[in-house]
Amino acid sequence: MTSQDLRAARAAALRNWRDSQGHPSFKDGMIDQIVHFASDGRVVADEAFINRLPYTMKEHAQEIADLLNSVSSSGNDTKAPSPVSSADIDTLIARLGAGLSTASGDRTSAVPAATFTAPTAPSSSFGSPSTSSPPAARTPSASPAGQPPPSDDAEVLADYTQTDKMADLIDEFSEVGYAQEAPTLVGLQTRLGSDGVRLRWNCPDSSNEYAVYRVLASDADVPFSSATGDVLLMTLGRTFTDTRPAVSAVRHYQVWQYLGRDREDAAWATPTLVAQHSVVFGPQDVDVHEDGSQVVGRWRVLPGASGVQIYRIPSSLASQAGSMNPAYQIAKDSDNSSGFVDSDGETGGSYVYQLVAQARVNGIIQLSDATTVKIYIRPKLEHIEDLACQKRVAQESVILDLMWTTPKSGEVRVFRTSERPQDGIDREPIPVSAFSTVGLDDSDDPKWPIASDGEMSKIVGLPWKEGWLKTYLTPVHVVEDRAWVGKSVVVWGEFQVGDPAVHQRVDFQMVTFGWPKGADGDVEFHAHQVSVFAGAPDATSQSVLMGEPLVSVSADDYATSGGVTLPHRLPARGARVFLVPYAHAGLETVTGQESVLDYPGLLRVDYSVSVKRRLLQRRWTLEVKVRADATVAPSPGFALVFRPDRLPLALTDGDQVPLSIKEIDDSQPALVWRFDQGIGPEDNGFTMSGELDRTGFVRLFAVVNTSQRQILAVVDPGIETLQCQE
Repeated sequence: MTSQDLRAARAAALRNWRDSQGHPSFKDGMIDQIVHFASDGRVVADEAFINRLPYTMKEHAQEIADLLNSVSSSGNDTKAPSPVSSADIDTLIARLGAGLSTASGDRTSAVPAATFTAPTAPSSSFGSPSTSSPPAARTPSASPAGQPPPSDDAEVLADYTQTDKMADLIDEFSEVGYAQEAPTLVGLQTRLGSDGVRLRWNCPDSSNEYAVYRVLASDADVPFSSATGDVLLMTLGRTFTDTRPAVSAVRHYQVWQYLGRDREDAAWATPTLVAQHSVVFGPQDVDVHEDGSQVVGRWRVLPGASGVQIYRIPSSLASQAGSMNPAYQIAKDSDNSSGFVDSDGETGGSYVYQLVAQARVNGIIQLSDATTVKIYIRPKLEHIEDLACQKRVAQESVILDLMWTTPKSGEVRVFRTSERPQDGIDREPIPVSAFSTVGLDDSDDPKWPIASDGEMSKIVGLPWKEGWLKTYLTPVHVVEDRAWVGKSVVVWGEFQVGDPAVHQRVDFQMVTFGWPKGADGDVEFHAHQVSVFAGAPDATSQSVLMGEPLVSVSADDYATSGGVTLPHRLPARGARVFLVPYAHAGLETVTGQESVLDYPGLLRVDYSVSVKRRLLQRRWTLEVKVRADATVAPSPGFALVFRPDRLPLALTDGDQVPLSIKEIDDSQPALVWRFDQGIGPEDNGFTMSGELDRTGFVRLFAVVNTSQRQILAVVDPGIETLQCQE
C-alpha cells in the first residue's frame, strides 16, 4: 500500500467511524488534517495529537488513534482497510473544496486554515548547521486524485497536491538555508480571499540567473530553516493561493530562493530566505444578530488567539471611518473570545460591526483582517399608557384634545371607536396586518394631524362623533410591520353644570349652578356629584384638576342648601374656579365637562377708630388705623364720614371729617387720604387723625371708582367704637 493509499484508507475509516458513532461535528476537512498529521507512522494520543482534534472530539482521542493505527501499510494487518472507491474520492474532493467557512450575515468571508506541526529544530544553535543531517522538509498531505491544484500556473514546478512530484523536487533542491543568514527581506503580500490565503512576493531579477522559490507554511512556530515547516509550493513564479482550512490562529509563511546559472546550479545552491509574513485568522462561525434593542454576537476563535477586537461604526460613517478605527472600538474590557452583547446602539440605527482577532506573533500583538457584519437595530415598540384627553366646546361643538409621551421612534396611530377594544390586545405586540382581527379597523383611525415637540405629542381639535354616548381612544405604537396597542381612555358625552356663579360675601364665597344631567340617544344619566376646584387666575384645568377639590356636593345636599359654601375664602387677588360634574354609568364613573369661573378677588380692609374726649371740653379726637388682608400699593383712598343721628350708609351719607397724618408734623388736614407706600396685613406706621365738636357716628369708606367697588370691602369694627357721645 502506497503512502497515498494509506492516508486515503485512514480517512475513509475515520469517516465510517464518525457516521456510525454519530459525530457530525467531526467534519471531513478536520479528518483529512488529522490523517495528514498522523502521516504514515504510528499514532500516539499525546498532547500534540489531542490539540489537533476539535473540542467535541478530544475525549475520543485514544479511540481515534487506535482506529488510525489499525489501518496499517504492513502486509500483516489483521484487518485490512476497505478500499477507497472513486465515489469516496469524489466526496472528499467536494468536501475539501467546501472547506472555507463563511460567517452568516452580510459580512466578509472568514478564511479557514489547516494545522501542520513544525519538525524539531536541529540540535545546534539557530543558524549554525549541525554535523547531523537536517530534518527533511515535509509536504502537506496530498489531495485526492482529481482535485485541481491550487494553481495551474505554467511556472509551478509542483505544489503540495502533487505528492510524488513534490518529493522529487525536495530531494533535488536539498540544500538547507537558515533564517538568520537571510539578507534584507522583500515584502510578502498576503490577502484573505474567498478561495484562501493569496500570497505574492517581489524579488529583483538577477540577470542571467535561474531562480526557484520554495514556499513554506507553519501553523506552529516560525520556520527557522528551509527544511522546516510544510512545503506548499516549488515554483518559478511569485504568486500562490493556500486553500487549506485554518485550525490555529496564526499561520507563518516563508519564501526561500534557490539562485543559480541554471536549474542544476540552483538545485546545488544554498537557499536564501527572501520573504516571510504571519497571517492571523479572524473569528470562525460568526453569528451576529439583533435581539430586541441589543446586538448579540457569537463565534469561536482558533487556538492561539488572545481575543477579538470589536468596532461598531454607524453605516453612514463607515466609508469615512475605515477599518479598525479606534474611535469606534467597543467592549474594550473583555477579550470577547466567544462573542459579545452590545446594548449601546441606538434603536433605528444601522451599524457596521468589525470583528478583528488578535494573536501574539514573536511577542507582538498582530491582528487579522476585519470580518464585517451590517446590522439594523429595529426600533423598540413602546406601550403608551399616558394618553390624556381634554374635552371642550368650540363654536357649539364638542372637540377633543389628546396628549401623550412621544415614543423614541416609529409612529403613533390613535383609533376612535364607540365600543371598548378587545380585552388583552395590549398585552404584547402584534403584526400591523392583525389590526382588523382585534377590532381596530383602518376606518377607525381619523388620521388627524399629530404635533410633537420631541417630548409630548398632541392631537388638537378632534371632533366628537355625533350620536355617540361615549368614545374610546386607543393609542397604537407602530414600528415598521409591528405594533403595540396602548391603554385606551373613554370619554363620555357632554354634560355640565348650568349657569354657574360665584357670590361674594364679606367673609366667604358661595357657588351656585344648575344641577347637570345629560342624554345621548336613548340613554340618560344624572350627575351624582359636583366638585369645586380652584387655582391661580391663569391656571389651566389640566394642572388644577389633578389636585384635590375644595369641596364636593351631592345632588341631595345641593337641593337642601341651594348652593355650595366654600370652606375657605378664595385669594384676595383672584382665582379661577372649576366646577366638574361626575355621573355613574354602569360600573364606570363618568367625568363631565368642567365649567370655568374667573373670580376677580376681594381686598378686605379692616380699620379701627379710637375716640377720645378732651378734658373739660365738648370735643373729641379721632384716630384711625387701616390694614388689609393683602398688600396693595398705592392704597385706595379713604374718607371718614360723620352723621349725628345714625351710622352713615355711604360716602355721601353725611359729612366728611378732615384728617391729617399724626406721625407727620406738618401734615395738612384732607378729606381723602391715600398711602403711596401701600397697606397690607401689617401696620404701615401711619395714623389718620381728626377732631369733632359734636356727638354722633363715624364710619370709614373707600374712595374708589365703580369697577374697584366689586373687589374691595371695608369691614367695620364694633359699632360702639364708632360713636362720639357725652
